[in-house]
Amino acid sequence: MADRASVTMSIGGVLPSDLIGALCAAIRHDGACRDWDSGPFVDEDIVGGEALFLCGHEIAWGMFEALETFCQAHSLPFARWSGSCRNSFGPERVVYDGTSDPRHFLATDDDEILFSIEDIRRLGTIDAIEAHYAFAHMIVGPLTIDPTPPAHKG
Repeated sequence: MADRASVTMSIGGVLPSDLIGALCAAIRHDGACRDWDSGPFVDEDIVGGEALFLCGHEIAWGMFEALETFCQAHSLPFARWSGSCRNSFGPERVVYDGTSDPRHFLATDDDEILFSIEDIRRLGTIDAIEAHYAFAHMIVGPLTIDPTPPAHKG
């Protein structure tokens, strides 16, 4: 049985309309919902023009694995926070900017970013520490639905 934790995630970027079904399938696979006490996710929950906020209680390993894989495959930026699971893993924040590998940050159960002494030494300067902190707090832009059929894109 998997260790479980509460998770939140915001997704932005440009999603081709022909991928809405695949995105929704990944969301449902991982058990994500639009709010903490809502029912199962439905395709109509995708609203363009705002970041897609998802959450869930008791999520396996504290991550939306299928959803994060989908986002990376389609260059959709996201920020995920997961709480801790006692004696298994601590809370973390994962940020993906749509271009580079996802970056993992130590966090608290209140989604505050923490710095280990090793991080501080590795970063070396206050400017580097502030840039690291700013990236960890990246605000995910809106999810935009692109209605252009794939055959018509140049």
